[in-house]
Amino acid sequence: MVLQTFVGPPPSALDDARPTETGLAASLRSLAECQLLMQTSRSAALDTGALGAMALDAALATIVLSIGRTHLWILALSLLGLSLTLAAGVLSLPGAERTGPSITRMRRDRANRDDSDALERLLDGLEQDIHTNDRAIVRKATLFDGAITLLLFAIVVALAGRL
Repeated sequence: MVLQTFVGPPPSALDDARPTETGLAASLRSLAECQLLMQTSRSAALDTGALGAMALDAALATIVLSIGRTHLWILALSLLGLSLTLAAGVLSLPGAERTGPSITRMRRDRANRDDSDALERLLDGLEQDIHTNDRAIVRKATLFDGAITLLLFAIVVALAGRL
Protein backbone atom coordinates (compact mmCIF):
# COMPACT_ATOMS: atom_id res chain seq x y z
CA MET A 1 0.00 0.00 0.00
CA VAL A 2 1.34 3.40 -0.98
CA LEU A 3 0.63 6.36 1.27
CA GLN A 4 0.90 9.82 -0.21
CA THR A 5 0.91 13.06 1.73
CA PHE A 6 0.02 16.29 0.01
CA VAL A 7 1.09 19.64 1.34
CA GLY A 8 -1.05 22.50 0.12
CA PRO A 9 -4.08 22.45 -2.11
CA PRO A 10 -4.46 19.78 -4.77
CA PRO A 11 -3.44 20.75 -8.29
CA SER A 12 -6.19 22.22 -10.39
CA ALA A 13 -6.84 22.78 -14.04
CA LEU A 14 -5.54 26.34 -13.68
CA ASP A 15 -2.11 25.06 -12.64
CA ASP A 16 -1.47 23.91 -16.20
CA ALA A 17 -2.23 27.40 -17.51
CA ARG A 18 0.11 29.22 -15.13
CA PRO A 19 3.34 30.61 -16.49
CA THR A 20 6.54 29.08 -15.23
CA GLU A 21 7.33 30.70 -11.90
CA THR A 22 10.53 31.18 -10.03
CA GLY A 23 10.55 30.40 -6.32
CA LEU A 24 10.21 34.06 -5.38
CA ALA A 25 7.41 34.74 -7.87
CA ALA A 26 5.49 31.69 -6.65
CA SER A 27 5.88 32.83 -3.05
CA LEU A 28 4.75 36.36 -3.89
CA ARG A 29 1.73 35.07 -5.79
CA SER A 30 0.78 32.79 -2.91
CA LEU A 31 1.22 35.61 -0.39
CA ALA A 32 -0.92 37.95 -2.50
CA GLU A 33 -3.65 35.32 -2.78
CA CYS A 34 -3.69 34.90 1.01
CA GLN A 35 -3.79 38.67 1.56
CA LEU A 36 -6.71 39.05 -0.84
CA LEU A 37 -8.57 36.27 0.96
CA MET A 38 -7.94 37.91 4.36
CA GLN A 39 -9.09 41.29 3.03
CA THR A 40 -12.28 39.80 1.66
CA SER A 41 -12.96 38.12 5.01
CA ARG A 42 -12.22 41.33 6.96
CA SER A 43 -14.57 43.32 4.73
CA ALA A 44 -17.37 40.77 5.25
CA ALA A 45 -16.74 40.82 9.02
CA LEU A 46 -17.04 44.62 9.09
CA ASP A 47 -20.32 44.44 7.17
CA THR A 48 -21.65 41.81 9.57
CA GLY A 49 -20.54 43.87 12.56
CA ALA A 50 -22.26 46.94 11.12
CA LEU A 51 -25.52 44.98 10.80
CA GLY A 52 -25.14 43.91 14.43
CA ALA A 53 -24.49 47.49 15.52
CA MET A 54 -27.60 48.65 13.67
CA ALA A 55 -29.68 45.99 15.43
CA LEU A 56 -28.28 47.07 18.80
CA ASP A 57 -28.97 50.72 17.99
CA ALA A 58 -32.61 49.92 17.25
CA ALA A 59 -32.99 47.73 20.34
CA LEU A 60 -31.42 50.32 22.64
CA ALA A 61 -33.52 53.11 21.15
CA THR A 62 -36.61 51.05 21.94
CA ILE A 63 -35.40 50.50 25.50
CA VAL A 64 -34.56 54.19 26.01
CA LEU A 65 -38.01 55.19 24.78
CA SER A 66 -39.81 52.55 26.84
CA ILE A 67 -38.18 53.28 30.20
CA GLY A 68 -39.41 56.81 30.22
CA ARG A 69 -38.18 60.28 29.68
CA THR A 70 -35.10 61.17 31.64
CA HIS A 71 -33.10 64.36 31.36
CA LEU A 72 -30.57 62.64 29.05
CA TRP A 73 -32.90 60.63 26.82
CA ILE A 74 -32.58 63.02 23.85
CA LEU A 75 -28.77 62.82 24.00
CA ALA A 76 -28.90 59.01 24.17
CA LEU A 77 -31.25 58.81 21.18
CA SER A 78 -29.10 61.27 19.22
CA LEU A 79 -26.00 59.17 19.85
CA LEU A 80 -27.87 56.05 18.78
CA GLY A 81 -29.03 57.80 15.62
CA LEU A 82 -25.46 58.83 14.78
CA SER A 83 -24.24 55.30 15.48
CA LEU A 84 -26.92 53.91 13.18
CA THR A 85 -25.90 56.36 10.47
CA LEU A 86 -22.22 55.39 10.69
CA ALA A 87 -23.09 51.68 10.67
CA ALA A 88 -25.22 52.22 7.56
CA GLY A 89 -22.25 54.05 6.06
CA VAL A 90 -20.12 50.93 6.55
CA LEU A 91 -22.63 48.95 4.52
CA SER A 92 -22.84 51.57 1.79
CA LEU A 93 -19.08 51.64 1.15
CA PRO A 94 -17.60 49.19 -1.32
CA GLY A 95 -15.71 46.38 0.35
CA ALA A 96 -12.76 44.30 -0.70
CA GLU A 97 -14.18 43.62 -4.14
CA ARG A 98 -10.89 43.44 -5.99
CA THR A 99 -9.75 39.84 -5.89
CA GLY A 100 -7.07 39.76 -8.53
CA PRO A 101 -6.76 40.40 -12.23
CA SER A 102 -9.20 38.92 -14.71
CA ILE A 103 -8.21 35.38 -15.64
CA THR A 104 -9.89 35.78 -19.03
CA ARG A 105 -7.87 38.90 -19.84
CA MET A 106 -4.64 37.34 -18.54
CA ARG A 107 -5.10 34.24 -20.72
CA ARG A 108 -5.96 36.37 -23.77
CA ASP A 109 -2.93 38.63 -23.20
CA ARG A 110 -0.70 35.60 -22.66
CA ALA A 111 -0.84 34.81 -26.37
CA ASN A 112 0.78 38.19 -27.12
CA ARG A 113 3.39 38.12 -24.34
CA ASP A 114 5.99 35.74 -22.99
CA ASP A 115 5.42 33.90 -19.70
CA SER A 116 7.70 36.09 -17.59
CA ASP A 117 5.89 39.24 -18.74
CA ALA A 118 2.51 37.63 -18.02
CA LEU A 119 3.70 36.63 -14.56
CA GLU A 120 4.92 40.18 -13.90
CA ARG A 121 1.53 41.58 -14.98
CA LEU A 122 -0.21 39.08 -12.69
CA LEU A 123 1.88 40.16 -9.72
CA ASP A 124 1.31 43.84 -10.57
CA GLY A 125 -2.44 43.27 -10.74
CA LEU A 126 -2.45 41.46 -7.40
CA GLU A 127 -0.44 44.26 -5.81
CA GLN A 128 -2.83 46.94 -7.11
CA ASP A 129 -5.87 45.02 -5.87
CA ILE A 130 -4.34 44.58 -2.41
CA HIS A 131 -3.64 48.32 -2.22
CA THR A 132 -7.19 49.19 -3.38
CA ASN A 133 -8.73 46.80 -0.84
CA ASP A 134 -6.56 48.19 1.97
CA ARG A 135 -7.94 51.68 1.38
CA ALA A 136 -11.54 50.41 1.29
CA ILE A 137 -11.12 48.42 4.50
CA VAL A 138 -9.55 51.38 6.33
CA ARG A 139 -12.58 53.54 5.43
CA LYS A 140 -15.00 50.82 6.54
CA ALA A 141 -13.10 50.18 9.79
CA THR A 142 -13.04 53.88 10.66
CA LEU A 143 -16.81 54.18 10.28
CA PHE A 144 -17.36 50.93 12.18
CA ASP A 145 -15.17 52.09 15.07
CA GLY A 146 -17.11 55.35 15.20
CA ALA A 147 -20.45 53.52 15.23
CA ILE A 148 -19.39 51.27 18.10
CA THR A 149 -17.94 54.21 20.07
CA LEU A 150 -21.17 56.21 19.73
CA LEU A 151 -23.18 53.13 20.68
CA LEU A 152 -21.15 52.74 23.87
CA PHE A 153 -21.51 56.44 24.69
CA ALA A 154 -25.27 56.13 24.21
CA ILE A 155 -25.35 53.22 26.67
CA VAL A 156 -23.39 55.24 29.23
CA VAL A 157 -25.66 58.28 28.76
CA ALA A 158 -28.81 56.15 29.06
CA LEU A 159 -27.52 54.55 32.26
CA ALA A 160 -26.44 57.93 33.64
CA GLY A 161 -29.92 59.27 32.97
CA ARG A 162 -31.39 56.51 35.12
CA LEU A 163 -29.30 57.51 38.17
